[in-house]
Amino acid sequence: MEIDQVKNVICRINCDDQNDLTAFMAHTDIVFRDEDTLPMTLDGRKLRAPGIGDDTANLVNLLMSAKYILEHAPELHTGFLIVANSCEEGLGNLDGTKEIFRVYGDRIKGFYSFDCYLSQCTSIAVGSYRYKITARTTGGHSWQKFGQPNAIQILCTLVDRLYQLEVPKNPRTTYSVGYFNGGTTVNAIAQEASMLFEFRSISQKCLEDMDKKLREIVAEFQGNYEIVVELLGIRPGNGDVNPDALARFTDLSTRIIQEFYDGEVDLEANSTDANIPLSKGVCANTIGTISGAGAHTREEWVDLDSLPTGMKIVLSLMLHYTVLSE
Repeated sequence: MEIDQVKNVICRINCDDQNDLTAFMAHTDIVFRDEDTLPMTLDGRKLRAPGIGDDTANLVNLLMSAKYILEHAPELHTGFLIVANSCEEGLGNLDGTKEIFRVYGDRIKGFYSFDCYLSQCTSIAVGSYRYKITARTTGGHSWQKFGQPNAIQILCTLVDRLYQLEVPKNPRTTYSVGYFNGGTTVNAIAQEASMLFEFRSISQKCLEDMDKKLREIVAEFQGNYEIVVELLGIRPGNGDVNPDALARFTDLSTRIIQEFYDGEVDLEANSTDANIPLSKGVCANTIGTISGAGAHTREEWVDLDSLPTGMKIVLSLMLHYTVLSE
């Protein structure tokens, strides 16, 4: 067991005896700050807490399944990388998964992340480009310097312009301003303001086209003030992954999910840790193992009765790589 430089917690099983590795991962980070109070309450069979479903309960199912493998030591056809990974949420930019691939590289032949809700099985990566856009002006007193450029007003006008962008419906492409701040006080013309902005798409070409359009629009706004666009991170979409191999890989996951989950499997595209292997041509799925709601809110909850079902899915996927499956 080890903790690497980006705070991934890694348990290697049979990795010294096998050149090929299969990664099983669930992320430890949540969307709320480490300093925030995260109260947990039990409401019947609903366990309520920020981050409880995304991704704490899925991580529990991964750890309990890994515990079974360690205790019973079945013969494996591959090495297992069991990873409680960092940096999945927000501006983490999937750095935890990137580090795993930096270290283990081409040895990883299959990848599973456990995230989201029961029924979900992702094999199509939603990529994203994320930016910090900052406006800077000379500012001044709101009375004495009235008429001087205001950084907040400049960015608000830019937001309005960006929200007039036409984006493709197929492949689906979206944009959003997720955070905005600036200024000092009510009677001062804001000298600086900034916002966080992103594009998302399942098409890498669309993301590149949107990046170009963003920079063209920003260029139109330049005046006696400064606008700086900083690219904070890129989540890549699907790369050159063999479609037949990925279909077989996903079909196995789907069959195992349907063995324990009485419902239709959701194969919609998502942005998850699986973006990294999929961008590198490695077969990968992100699979949900719990029922609940309210992800990314303080009202998030999970149904405790769903955890055994999810654990069966995780463990069955692991056992597929053992002699027990033959």
